[in-house]
Amino acid sequence: MGNYCLLRRLAKVALGLNYGQRQGRCILAMTLTTTLALVVPARATTWQIQADGQGDAPTVQAGIDSAVAGDTVLVSPGTYNEDLDFVGKNLVLRSQLGPEVTILDGTGQDSSVVVFRSGESRSAVLEGFTITNGEGTFYAGEGDPKYGGGLFCKRGSPTVRGNKFLRNHAAWGGGAWAGIQNMIYQPWELPEPLFEGNVFEENLAERGGGGLLIDASRAFVVGNKFIRNAIRLEGDGGGIRIDMRFFPAFVWVEQNEFYDNVATDQGGGLYAYMTPDAEGVDIRGNLFVRNQAQGIGPSSDSYGSGGGIGVSEVIGTIANNTIVSNIGNPDLPCGGGGIRLDATTSSLSVTNNIIAGNTNCAVTCRHNGTAQFGTNLLWNNTGTSLDSCPQGWSNSVIQADPQFCGQGVDDYTVAASSPALTGGSTLGAFSTPGCGPVSVNVTTWGLLKNLYHGRR
Repeated sequence: MGNYCLLRRLAKVALGLNYGQRQGRCILAMTLTTTLALVVPARATTWQIQADGQGDAPTVQAGIDSAVAGDTVLVSPGTYNEDLDFVGKNLVLRSQLGPEVTILDGTGQDSSVVVFRSGESRSAVLEGFTITNGEGTFYAGEGDPKYGGGLFCKRGSPTVRGNKFLRNHAAWGGGAWAGIQNMIYQPWELPEPLFEGNVFEENLAERGGGGLLIDASRAFVVGNKFIRNAIRLEGDGGGIRIDMRFFPAFVWVEQNEFYDNVATDQGGGLYAYMTPDAEGVDIRGNLFVRNQAQGIGPSSDSYGSGGGIGVSEVIGTIANNTIVSNIGNPDLPCGGGGIRLDATTSSLSVTNNIIAGNTNCAVTCRHNGTAQFGTNLLWNNTGTSLDSCPQGWSNSVIQADPQFCGQGVDDYTVAASSPALTGGSTLGAFSTPGCGPVSVNVTTWGLLKNLYHGRR
């Protein structure tokens, strides 16, 4: 019984109980067994799902329903014609062999393909699927506009990684939507979803966020691709729309690629709209290529459009982006082919970007829009480089060919001799040369002396 006593003491310590100074014998082996059962965590289970229904559960949703937090629902290759709800479970839903061979198809379901709406955390993971033919979910009830064609995320903070959102449709957020979308909330209720390494392709929204719509979330959007997403009616954000009005939230949009997205109004690649209540946005290290903002809204003549990026009242950072061959409103002499800044202040920093080959100006400032405008490389944009922007900004501009390694094949890394790498700051989305000889850092005799003395 001595070993039982020792184990029981350890168990009580693990449970945070006070064993006390009482001496004597441990009296029941059953008590020991029960105590240890509370200490040792249950082993996570993997639920295998097969397209023929012969797995551990007959459908993907049945696998989710059977699983508990910490389990993995592993889906074999095939097409699954069903819509899924995580029902508040922090589990992993993962394909076995990736999105090219594992398809969640919402055809005929008339709703979003995947739903998070029960407070799921970052431990709830959706990974490795093609998600297609979703039609969105009513936010509050039937008759409201539908949100999130492929994915509907209301008050959830899941990890959404390595998926392909293809040809989904909704009024708002054609590919996916995440947020709150009402004014009744507590600060700790703001969701924190992570979208990482996904592809959003050919999704369609009626009003905003062709690929992705972020509403009132501390969202992380990192390393995704947005390709040929669009708005059908008058709306903003062909690739992404970020709407942070009245909410103290911050959004990170970093190291994404935006190709050929179209907004009928503002922000062909990305559009962000905030008010002073918001904490800001970090738009950093992204690539924007051939996106278009058509500017058909009633105020497009005064607002511009923003072929690559359009922002309104935004604070935060637009830095180290490569913005190439985007198109602003073609009916304006300067619609902001690269960037449109509307009513921004010095609380926004615009620095270290490459803005080249855009139509209808490089940057336009509307409604007294301003920013902390650092070093930016502007090259071969049509129209005025800086339209209606503070005059002093031109002093920070580098006018030089960025020397892209292969623009014809969408390679926007730069040569080792590029002014984007050799001027003391790294400009654009790519910090490592993609072609050409290794660059040599420029120095002076004074710098060498200081370096030598600093080592003594």
